[in-house]
Amino acid sequence: MLSIGMEACPGYRLTKRLGQGGFGDVWEGSSPDGRKFALKFLDIRHQPPGSVATEIKLLLTLRDLKHPNLIQLENIVTLPNAIVLIMELADGSLHDLHYVYRQDYKSNIPPQVLCNLLGQAAAGLDFMAVQRLPGIRTFSPTGLQHCDVKPSNLLLSGKVVKVVDFGLSGPKSWGQGRNVIMGTPPYAAPELYEGKPGERTDQFGLAVSYYELRTGKLPYEVPKELAFPAGGPDLSLLPESERQIVGKALSRRWLDRWPSCTDFMKALTEAIEKDIKAVADAERQAALRKKPASSASHIIQA
Repeated sequence: MLSIGMEACPGYRLTKRLGQGGFGDVWEGSSPDGRKFALKFLDIRHQPPGSVATEIKLLLTLRDLKHPNLIQLENIVTLPNAIVLIMELADGSLHDLHYVYRQDYKSNIPPQVLCNLLGQAAAGLDFMAVQRLPGIRTFSPTGLQHCDVKPSNLLLSGKVVKVVDFGLSGPKSWGQGRNVIMGTPPYAAPELYEGKPGERTDQFGLAVSYYELRTGKLPYEVPKELAFPAGGPDLSLLPESERQIVGKALSRRWLDRWPSCTDFMKALTEAIEKDIKAVADAERQAALRKKPASSASHIIQA
């Protein structure tokens, strides 16, 4: 049992429990020099030794990859019953930020702010999607898909968004069985219900996250059974200019989605900026029509 003050792994003392995810407990911990880290404890008691070895091999590879929009994995410690991931400590998640907006401003995250944030997440996802990982089998000919993109896995470090938990999701996810899908409904793409992620699988989760953070609703209901919803997404809360863009990212076939997460976010950003400009132009024209004629114009008319 983990508790505050415990030195749960050599050199790191637990200071605060941050939460519990699908893969284990997360704690804040401090090193002997006073630096703070996030420690994720992965329970391996019921995992086959081969799966544990494969997971460690992938995590060691990921530790050496660096990108400003990925949470940095600092170290990996193996204990008798757990693997401990020692990671960069973030300030919170986009899920937390959305909660703050709803509580303090009675609104969702503004679209321009949201595009900036998710555009950063897209950069991290696209970076991993093209990485060739030596000795690691992935289900993409180029790189790795996260397979569990959602607001709680998009963390904030200051104003920078960083994707967390790469390597903990995917076809070889822990405890996988016939009745277990990869990812988290309703963020999980249709192909994840079949255990067959594609090169644009993460874009689906990013699009669901956008809709939720933008509108406060989900485009799909959470399925009661382990089957992808039969109907299409409800995007009625979005302006018409955004519906087609998000709809494309939510295509059932991953091949029909945008070429990359960055392309998806770029298209959304351009549509939103165009809408904002159109509104500003309309307001300016309306103000001019209401403006009284100047004295000079009266003299000219006389």
